[in-house]
Amino acid sequence: MRGQSPGKGNMKKLELVGSKAAPFYVEDCALEGVKKIVEKVCHDVELVSGKRPACISPSGQTETEAVLVMTLGHSELVQMLSGNGKLDTK
Repeated sequence: MRGQSPGKGNMKKLELVGSKAAPFYVEDCALEGVKKIVEKVCHDVELVSGKRPACISPSGQTETEAVLVMTLGHSELVQMLSGNGKLDTK
């Protein structure tokens, strides 16, 4: 899925990449509620596109493109990306 700005704001439009939906990367340390919501969003993507995105964890496969699901204050990935200057959390 590639992000394209549909208009104002920071909202991104999700698109299929090739013939499959990009996977959702969810850390093992994610809150249980976040994991449930990701499953629901993956189901919605499947209803709209006919392709169900995989939900992968750090121990899972590596993809070139993925939807990152992170929670500030609970994510090691957020801390790493922020510390490397690749993510602004302010």
